[in-house]
Amino acid sequence: MQHPGGAFVYMSKAPSTAKTYEGDGDWFKVYEENAWCTSDKDIIEFTVPKDTPDGEYLVRVEHIPVHGTHVGQAEFYNS
Repeated sequence: MQHPGGAFVYMSKAPSTAKTYEGDGDWFKVYEENAWCTSDKDIIEFTVPKDTPDGEYLVRVEHIPVHGTHVGQAEFYNS
């Protein structure tokens, strides 16, 4: 990442296996950091909540960079 910006991690429980799950179920947030958390970092570390039921999950990580958010300088990336 190497850019300042917020980081968010979401999980969604697979009905059977993560391999066959399309991710079309409910998602819940398990981690969030503020706007400057990712500056000069290459990874996002988080702990799965202890009360998370056993099973297979998909994990989605979002990073919203804010390094060029001045007028006319915003950069948008979709993945």
